[in-house]
Formats: sequence, C-alpha cells, structure tokens
Amino acid sequence: LRVGASWYDGRWPQPINSSHLRRRQGLEAQWQSRNLLLTAELIKSFDYDHEAKGWVVLASLFLSQGRIQPIFRYESLDRDVTLGNDDEKIITYGLNWHLAPRTKFQINQELHRPKTDKKRNIFLIQFQIGF
Repeated sequence: LRVGASWYDGRWPQPINSSHLRRRQGLEAQWQSRNLLLTAELIKSFDYDHEAKGWVVLASLFLSQGRIQPIFRYESLDRDVTLGNDDEKIITYGLNWHLAPRTKFQINQELHRPKTDKKRNIFLIQFQIGF
C-alpha cells in the first residue's frame, strides 16, 4: 500500500487573471498485490479564478508472468465547480504488452462522456521505449 499527497501554491508570472493565484492539491493511494494493481487519486485546483475538481480510479492485472496487462480506468472531472454543465467522465480500457521492463506496446480506447457536448471515442496505440 502506498499513499501520497501533493500541494502547490503559487502565482502566475504575468497578470493573466484577476487573482494571479494558482493552487493544486492532490491525494493518491495505490495498492498492489502480486498480479493486481489498484490506484485512486483525488485532485483539486484553482486557476484563472476557477475551481476544478476530479478523481481517477484504475485497475489492472498482470498476466502471463507480467507481460500482458489489461487495464480499466475511470475519470471524472469538473472543470469549473460553479457551472453545472461542464462535467466529463472518461472510461479507458485496453491492453498493455510489456516486451521488456521499460518497453511496452499499448492499445487503449477512451470513451469520453461530457455532460453537454458530443460523446467521443478515441483509439490509442502507443509504443514506448525506456532507457
């Protein structure tokens, strides 16, 4: 089990908005057993005189000696808490194929479900090499 917290408090370098404030806060937790990984994160921010908040949960399994990894991720974001129609939910599911400890191939689909805008489906294919 791992837990963490983050806090950022600062000001914009130029007069972009009326308050110049920039604040971010986050809490996170991760639990991993031999083959199962669960993570969760809460976020809150204050930028441009707007307050936003959201959360993310992710679950994944490590199969075939850790080389194959199906994942499921659910995100909820409210970009401005004073507005009632800007919430968005994003569901991501897919498969990671770990070729080496720092090299993987990913195939994912994101289902974007905003409250008012058109729903979108995004397919992601990525090859990642770490060195």
